[in-house]
Amino acid sequence: MKSFVFKLKALLRLKENKRDVALSQFAGSIQEVEKLNTKLTEARDRQEAIFQLMQERQKGSFRGQQIQSLQSSLDLERELISKIELELKQAQEIKVSRREIFLSKDSEYKAVLKLEEKQKEAHYFQENSKEQNDKLEEVKPETTFEDFSKMDIRVGTILEAEKMPKANKLLILKVDTGIDVRTIVSGIAESFAPEDIIGKKVTVLVNLAPRNLRGVESQGMILMTTNAEGKLVFVNPDAEGVGNGETIN
Repeated sequence: MKSFVFKLKALLRLKENKRDVALSQFAGSIQEVEKLNTKLTEARDRQEAIFQLMQERQKGSFRGQQIQSLQSSLDLERELISKIELELKQAQEIKVSRREIFLSKDSEYKAVLKLEEKQKEAHYFQENSKEQNDKLEEVKPETTFEDFSKMDIRVGTILEAEKMPKANKLLILKVDTGIDVRTIVSGIAESFAPEDIIGKKVTVLVNLAPRNLRGVESQGMILMTTNAEGKLVFVNPDAEGVGNGETIN
């Protein structure tokens, strides 16, 4: 099976790098906003502390010079708060802008990534289909309807099943073909336990010339095929009500 190669791999890496850069910038903006919020909270706490101290000292016998010094400190904190609030507003605007850029870059990256996944899925579906087709047997030479009509294929039911002595692959089956009960030797012992197939509907080629297999005369052939896993399965009718002896036309 051929490995998948994405022809737009370079574009995918480029989109991924741009997405990562945008994410890093957005994360930096988040940190900056958090940092300024912390600074603003600290400045407001200091302002409140100075204001409370001024009120307490104004009630006492403190000099005007001390009150004036506290007022200067209060004014400085107010100026600082105004400055931080302006910086915070700008940082929040940058954060919003960078978030939009990140979402756009992330969307572009995911679009190319989704394209890669779809192409990979289609590639392996085609490769698996090729493998399955390669496993199928080639069509046999053309035959005539007259040749086909010579085969008597009927529905039957397995009545009995036992292993052929000293043979790992063979089962001895008693099959009701609708016209008689006959013995058929089938090479399915490695795929089925005898007790599991008693009562099983099967398709039988009943006019196949008898063959002697290890001293047992086999009077027909059970039609089999293989599934996708390579396991043997019976070819049988799915519909209910198909009786033994019904012909396959």
